[in-house]
Amino acid sequence: MKVLEYLDMLEEVIENSGSVPLTGKRMLDPDKLLDIIDGLREVLPTEFRQAEILKQERERILQDAQKEAANIVAETENRMKVLVSEHEITQKANQRAQEIINHSEASAKEIREGAISYADDLLNDLENYMRQYHSVIDEYINVVAGNRKKLKST
Repeated sequence: MKVLEYLDMLEEVIENSGSVPLTGKRMLDPDKLLDIIDGLREVLPTEFRQAEILKQERERILQDAQKEAANIVAETENRMKVLVSEHEITQKANQRAQEIINHSEASAKEIREGAISYADDLLNDLENYMRQYHSVIDEYINVVAGNRKKLKST
């Protein structure tokens, strides 16, 4: 029997007991009441043990949940640190790559301008040489002059 059943029995004994006239009091059978109390005494330790076991289990589950939550938080913080670090590395790599691209473009422009200038100087020297020593070859001079114009337009 459970505690509530014994309490129901106790209530029933009280309700079904006779009353003392003009006092509003009841006459109770002590043997019945003592039997119910003995039954309660037998059941209560079991109920208390079960309640204590449930309480301990609840506390263990709560502690496990708190440990798991702490582990999740720690793991999340570590992962965030890694992601932030990776993000910073990526940003630095992108910045360095842009610096290399800018330097390469500047170098390429400088080399291109130098090559054009060098080719122009050579063609100019050739043109002057041809005018000076080979005035007969006007056609070649015109070709060289045309090539210089094309070169400068690039």
